Amino acid sequence: MESFAEYPVNMQEKICKCAFYQKIPPKRVVIRQGQVADSFYFIISGQAMVTVLDEDKRTGDVKNRILAVLKDGTCFGELAFLYNTTRTATVTSLTTMELISIGRDDFYDIFMSNRGQEPEHIQFLRNCQFTKDWPIQVLLQNPTSCVFHYYKRNQVIVPDSTKNEYIFVVKSGTCQVMKKLDNVKPRKLLQGRAISKENFLTDTYKAKVNTRLRRESIDSTEKHIPWSVTHLNEASNKDKLEPVFLQVQTLKPGDTFGLNILKFDETDVNVPNPHLSLVSNGSEVLMLKKDTFLRHSNDKVKENIRHMFQPFASTKEMQRKLQTAADWKYFKAKQMKELYDNLKKSRPISTKLKI
Repeated sequence: MESFAEYPVNMQEKICKCAFYQKIPPKRVVIRQGQVADSFYFIISGQAMVTVLDEDKRTGDVKNRILAVLKDGTCFGELAFLYNTTRTATVTSLTTMELISIGRDDFYDIFMSNRGQEPEHIQFLRNCQFTKDWPIQVLLQNPTSCVFHYYKRNQVIVPDSTKNEYIFVVKSGTCQVMKKLDNVKPRKLLQGRAISKENFLTDTYKAKVNTRLRRESIDSTEKHIPWSVTHLNEASNKDKLEPVFLQVQTLKPGDTFGLNILKFDETDVNVPNPHLSLVSNGSEVLMLKKDTFLRHSNDKVKENIRHMFQPFASTKEMQRKLQTAADWKYFKAKQMKELYDNLKKSRPISTKLKI
């Protein structure tokens, strides 16, 4: 199973020791929205449909909305354990299904282990720079305030940073901080008045843009930009473009997500929080509740974090830089083509080989 194989070997061994085999007939509800979670599942074979009940706020009507179809090799049911909530969706078998299930206690033991007086992930936090002067013993008294989990490759940890209750700390592996932006077309160059290079591009910009179909690097810098650049005009935008995902940052062991958007007091009101997502590349992650961290943060902790972390750029600024990068890439390609064409005209290239 693909999802099972992505876990570390020590976790695979623990799963095999405590898992149960189940066979489910078609059209059977496996988990139901709103119920208390008691198991986590791997699909050996078969398919299931994920649905959620939505209520129309105007009419009060309740409709069943399809979210996804799960196939063999995938897993489901962990969200309620991770966030200590009831089931957020209903999963119904479409065909006969073979499942491996893991009970609540075993799930916590394997994926969110908290044994001993001071678990390993708490010891890891003690060595993090941002917890300097922060009372770690609070987490021993309230173990649910800090949990530990392994996230598989390409698993979305945080869909939207503005709706997140946790600070995430990478213990092993890496994660990507992503930003969804509107795709752009390069603005066309018009013949006309020249403008300075500062007006064309004023800062260095490096980013990776991800789409479902491709991944490309956009690298634009103010070096070697000619002093005379013609005026830019918006290109035709008749065709609707698919959104792109900008890789804002790669998090490595010890790095955090969520600290640079914390608002300790009224002085932090204007800290931008540009709707970011966090995606795992295969990583062990600690999840520390924001309200617990804020409640026990003294002035030293606040000052330390403000010096350590810089806020992310706003959505508007990221969108502007993406447009600038597209403009520069188009302009550079156009200039190179014109230069090559002029060279061919002034100095015809011989096709004969000299021996």
